Amino acid sequence: MPRRKLGPRVVGVYPRGRRWRVVFVSEDGQREEETFEDEGRAHRRAAWLEEHLRVPLELEEAIERYKQELTSRGNRSHSIDKTISRLGYLLGECPLEQLDLQEMYDRRREVVAADSHRRELSEAKSFLRWCVSKGWLPKAALAEINKVKPKGKKRAGPASKPQLRIDEARLWMDEALRLARAGNEGGLGPLLTLLLALRKGEVQGLRRRDVDDNGRLLWVDGTKSENARRTIEVPDVLRPLLCEQAERVEGPSLWIHTGTNWIYNWTRRICERAGVPSVCPQSMRGLQSSLARGAGVTGHAVAAQLGHGSVEMHEQAYADPAAVEAGQRQVALKVLQGGK
Repeated sequence: MPRRKLGPRVVGVYPRGRRWRVVFVSEDGQREEETFEDEGRAHRRAAWLEEHLRVPLELEEAIERYKQELTSRGNRSHSIDKTISRLGYLLGECPLEQLDLQEMYDRRREVVAADSHRRELSEAKSFLRWCVSKGWLPKAALAEINKVKPKGKKRAGPASKPQLRIDEARLWMDEALRLARAGNEGGLGPLLTLLLALRKGEVQGLRRRDVDDNGRLLWVDGTKSENARRTIEVPDVLRPLLCEQAERVEGPSLWIHTGTNWIYNWTRRICERAGVPSVCPQSMRGLQSSLARGAGVTGHAVAAQLGHGSVEMHEQAYADPAAVEAGQRQVALKVLQGGK
């Protein structure tokens, strides 16, 4: 698809000694400038140019260029896909200059949870500010963008993501293993959120080369921070499945599936097949944490496995408080009994 020229657009007003220059890009892409002795006159000229010379840009084209920008920054493909999806959910389809962010956000708040619409708003504001920096929106649009404030309270802690009971988790795992052993990566991918406590994005970002030492080790680059980069020892039940998956696929990715929601969708699908309550991948990750703490594993060990930098974050966001207390009591009792 041939790219449409953006047309004349103002790049900025810059000081030059005691004068001010207005820089704009002409129809053929050439940079031109005018100089003024008065800053106010320079800004009035820039405003006039923005009003009369700028060619409206379609939202779809702007988002496509933003995607290229994120790629050039080195963002991971699954992270970029999530960003683009959130922009689509909130902004819909219309000319870029006709966007009413407040109206669109208010409408979106009525249909999705606070966690979702707050993330979408954050992504949209970053995108629109970038559009202003490119000259595709007037600088005056920044004030309107900044006026839109997130509403609602984010959910936090284990109560926000209900977890399966132990018997239910066993049924879920049996069904996931059955699918994985049949060669269905829709069973194997979600299993990694439960048995290895990986984030959904971390699972989707795995590459064939990350399955190492004949499946004994799994290298995780992480999706959030330096603490999320880690090497995990793979339990015996997963080793042959990961090795078979790495041999089955072609290309660098460990998975045939693409997109941002397949782990989520398969986690829910396995719940339905196993006849257990429907939960999300992050809930499975939290369940692994709660079970580990309940068995007496220290908070530092679990936090490291989960890819967190602090025990506090792990206990606040993932572990069931009762399991944390029980694990702490068990560790304390073991110390008191001389390590027996």
